[in-house]
Amino acid sequence: KGEMIRKYFGSQYKNLKLRYVWQGLPLGTGHAAKKALPYLKERFLLMYGDDIYQMQDIKRLLRRFPSMLLGRVENPQQFGVVLTKKGCIRELIEKPENPVGNLVNTGLYFLDTSVFQPRVRRSKRGEYEFTDYIRAWIKRKNLHAITTKRWIPISSPRGLKKAEQCLKLMRES
Repeated sequence: KGEMIRKYFGSQYKNLKLRYVWQGLPLGTGHAAKKALPYLKERFLLMYGDDIYQMQDIKRLLRRFPSMLLGRVENPQQFGVVLTKKGCIRELIEKPENPVGNLVNTGLYFLDTSVFQPRVRRSKRGEYEFTDYIRAWIKRKNLHAITTKRWIPISSPRGLKKAEQCLKLMRES
């Protein structure tokens, strides 16, 4: 649906100039993010496209470099579970069978381009996962944990329904 998105937004949205980067072969989130590397300034904000974030959380994230937004869920085995210590991320366990907590990765990051410096290998799914870059980062640098109370993952029918309800409430208010 890339061409549909480009047609809808064009080359500018409000005061923002837009640039589109085509991934080509779908080789994972890490691959997609790295395709944008030539267009990134040193620091950048990365957010997954199948999640809804609050503007206040984005602003909070941008005040603390480098950082990652976390949320609490009832079904942590479907997400990347995060362990923290003294306000920083210490471990990221992708979709664990027996989660050690319910604090998870929301897919919103404030990083710099050095996140791409270590090479990562393809995952068992045959993809380059952005979370592998994050795991490499936390081995060598701090990554601040910012927690939200309101984030909507829309990667499931339940999440989509919740997002639709929120949008309906926003339109009515």
